[in-house]
Amino acid sequence: MAKSYVPYDGPVVTREEAKAQGLKRFFTGEPCIRSHISEYLVSSNGCLVCSRVLRRSERPNDVMVKAKSTADQGRLEARDKGEMHYNGTPCNKCGATLRYVNSCACVACGRAHALYQRTSNPEGFKEYIKKHRKTYDYIPTDTTKAKDKARRGARYRSERSIYNLYRLLFIAYNFDLFEDALAEAEAEKERNIIAKRIANAEGSRKWRCDNPEKRAAADRNKKANRKGAPGKHTKADIMRIGNAQKWKCGWCRSSIKNDYHVDHVKPLSKGGTNWPNNLLLSCPSCNMRKKTKDPIDWAQSLGRLI
Repeated sequence: MAKSYVPYDGPVVTREEAKAQGLKRFFTGEPCIRSHISEYLVSSNGCLVCSRVLRRSERPNDVMVKAKSTADQGRLEARDKGEMHYNGTPCNKCGATLRYVNSCACVACGRAHALYQRTSNPEGFKEYIKKHRKTYDYIPTDTTKAKDKARRGARYRSERSIYNLYRLLFIAYNFDLFEDALAEAEAEKERNIIAKRIANAEGSRKWRCDNPEKRAAADRNKKANRKGAPGKHTKADIMRIGNAQKWKCGWCRSSIKNDYHVDHVKPLSKGGTNWPNNLLLSCPSCNMRKKTKDPIDWAQSLGRLI
């Protein structure tokens, strides 16, 4: 790092002038605490060379391997494995040891603060998430949605396991409304579930009213399935059978344009199937009188067969 360091010899620009001109760096000509004569960052007022030295990508491997503390060594091992968290030194606020690999920040404190923001200012939290996703071009897909759902489930279980720790954190931060906000969130969740069930029931009821033929076919298929009869049919099959019969009763030949029943020629109770080749459209009177009679016996009683 010392070999790549070259003293900066540009013009002197104060921090106030750099801010006024919209610059990101300024130069005073004075060395920093590590004797670097370089530019300073306007945002942090830190030496540019020092920030590059401390940057993770420019740390030499031999220095990283020779980490003195066990916590730093654990962070290096977690980073090499591609993990997000590692067990480091206890947090000064909550005492938890789980930390983020990229920032060394406490996971419990970060989640507690995010939970408070989500409960106390939900609209602002949503705007922040939208802005964050837009900044990094985050476009959710079916795969990422499934992964996010699984991640949220695992996070929920972990959050419930350290609920008492969160409560202590909120008390330490003087968030007196934590319990009320959590109760309100749970109540809102229950209200959303009930509202969704009501909406689904109303949608199902509307569909059944708007599609009586499809509803009747579905009901007949369910009934046949409960009785163990093979086969199924649709509204299109019923329309085809009706057109083939010229919308006349299959038994008495009366008109069935206004009202008809779907009759199983061989009853389901006697081994008949629910396939279209075992269906016949009849008037309500014939279907009610036929009931579960054998088709040959029923035809003979009507004088259709000798």
